Amino acid sequence: MLRSTRPYDMLCDRGFRGSARTVRLYAATVRPQKRREVFLHTELMIGEQAQVDWAYNGKIPVPGGERALWLFVIVLSYSRALWGEFVLDLSVQSLCRSLVRAARAFGGVTRQWLFDNPKTVVIERCRSAVRFHPTLLSLAADMRVQPRLCGVRQPQHNLRDLRPVRGKHSGRSC
Repeated sequence: MLRSTRPYDMLCDRGFRGSARTVRLYAATVRPQKRREVFLHTELMIGEQAQVDWAYNGKIPVPGGERALWLFVIVLSYSRALWGEFVLDLSVQSLCRSLVRAARAFGGVTRQWLFDNPKTVVIERCRSAVRFHPTLLSLAADMRVQPRLCGVRQPQHNLRDLRPVRGKHSGRSC
């Protein structure tokens, strides 16, 4: 598909005296419209889902150098209640500690934890088949929570409730 500037240049070569804006406006009326995908907007029930992610917050000095500082964030999808804590690593042990602390702070857990495909959570993925980290699965089983993932390269599945904490260096991996 040509941009409107190319037909404008071609028309000028043939003696057209109008403006580029005129060509652009005309092209907008005759160009086929993009088909928009239709999505079913679903509202989650109370206690159904919590969304989990990390946001990068720069580096902090420690003895012997610097370490990355991350903000672990969990948001309840129904109420948008938010809880977070700063962590120094993105290991599965750090994730499990943060999930347990969040459960204590909220006074319980939701039925699902929704993640954004981080390597801490996903060991292997082949299309829709996912192999979660065994340590996370063990914690999820103990707490009676189902871990779930966003769709890969499907922005409509992304963590919509975590937009307020996203920076340009967020821990997103999908």
